[in-house]
Amino acid sequence: MKTRNIIIKSLLTLGLVLGFSSCDKYEYEEEVSTFKVVETNYSDSREASEGFIRVNEEGFSVKTDAVGGWLKAELKEPMLVKVIIAQNTSPEARTANVILTKGDEVQRIPIMQLGVRDFIKDFKDVTLDRDGRKFTFITHTDNPAKVTIKALEGSTAPTDWLKTEAKDGKLILMADKLPEGTTERELALTVEAGLYKKSIKVKQIWGKPKYADVIGKYLLDYKPKAGEAQVQAEVEIKQSKEGETFKLHGLVAPITLKWDQENHSLIIPLGAQENPASFQPNELLVLSAAGLGYKNADGKKNLELKWDKEYYFKGQWVNTTTDVNLMFTFPPAGAEGKDKLHGLLFWKYDLNTESYIEDYKGEDGNGIYSISDFTLTKKL
Repeated sequence: MKTRNIIIKSLLTLGLVLGFSSCDKYEYEEEVSTFKVVETNYSDSREASEGFIRVNEEGFSVKTDAVGGWLKAELKEPMLVKVIIAQNTSPEARTANVILTKGDEVQRIPIMQLGVRDFIKDFKDVTLDRDGRKFTFITHTDNPAKVTIKALEGSTAPTDWLKTEAKDGKLILMADKLPEGTTERELALTVEAGLYKKSIKVKQIWGKPKYADVIGKYLLDYKPKAGEAQVQAEVEIKQSKEGETFKLHGLVAPITLKWDQENHSLIIPLGAQENPASFQPNELLVLSAAGLGYKNADGKKNLELKWDKEYYFKGQWVNTTTDVNLMFTFPPAGAEGKDKLHGLLFWKYDLNTESYIEDYKGEDGNGIYSISDFTLTKKL
């Protein structure tokens, strides 16, 4: 303000020198702020602290615009404001204002606080898979990290399946392999480093099935045809040479199963199969989707056979199961807007007449050749 007054006086003197008429008047009225901050004293440390702001006049109000209440200000004397700064547990620096208001005059005093030097990057809840593996956080700390592992409140489960190691600027979590029959387990992990302290949950889950999990013996639950009693048989899923498909053994002929890794499901493609030795040159073994006497939308029994590409059976993984009791359910197959076909049927096809010959029931006539509404459950 003092500088501005000097400039104005100089301009008036220049006007006289240049011969301004005495009748010309230069009027200027400056707004002068009388309410001022005369002293500010505080620490920008990340630790909790107190400071003060001193002003030159009484009769003002005080507040802050700090989000979360980390900065507080209160009037201690008529011209003295006490500043209270909470500990910063974040790595980020933060700034807020102490706002002093007297009439139309406002003073904003910025208060800045540094962030915590000790922190761990992306330190948040972790979910690990069943195989047991390492998980790494990057640490930013001048102090050694102290790690505490505890069972969740109310749990008596062991905690020794999770181990930690802090070295070379990293915090490493190491989980043992999940025991068979266990679907998940969880622990609380707390890290302290200097002023930094944070707790997270570490969960290990069995997760989704992988190719190797599918191999094994299963119980096949099915109805041979509509209206018949449910039957159970033991079958086996074996690895194929390609390592991407399986073979289901136990019916009148092996069935190829394709593994859909993305959706964790088994797909049964339809069509011509490998002929048994007893077949004639003009005969072909076919696996198709079949009506098997289930009613259509019009209420009539469906006896159709379909092996078009839009008809296939997809076994959906029941996601509550584990590696020792995998379950896949096969709902009716069929394209959108068409009747659903509930089952599978093995039958003979005549290449000469291009027509159906008969159902194929195996070499001894007693094999499983027709299944509907079926489920595969891995044996315990």
